[in-house]
Amino acid sequence: MENTVLLVSSNLFFFPRIKFAAKKFNLVTKMVTNINDLNKSEKNDKIQFILIDLEFDFWTKILMAVNTQNIDCKSIIAFGPHSDVDSFEKAKNLGCTSVLPKGTFSNKLPELFNE
Repeated sequence: MENTVLLVSSNLFFFPRIKFAAKKFNLVTKMVTNINDLNKSEKNDKIQFILIDLEFDFWTKILMAVNTQNIDCKSIIAFGPHSDVDSFEKAKNLGCTSVLPKGTFSNKLPELFNE
């Protein structure tokens, strides 16, 4: 089982940056775009971090599945546009450990995995 970071997103822009930062901590990064991806990773990987892109259409559905399935990980971090206050609040209410504006997330990326 690999120590894994799950990126709930379809945005290919952030994926290489996250993958590079995670690799420094011996973490493998996988993109999750649906419940099947989540279930496959839950069975095959040791999930350490879940990163939620608040601009991804199905983030709430996948986050609710994370909660329902009691997926154990160190941290669930959501990120999105700083102006999307409603999504920030919703992510907090659905159990995200932290919710960050996209710029802050990008700047803090390497240290997010240093837990």
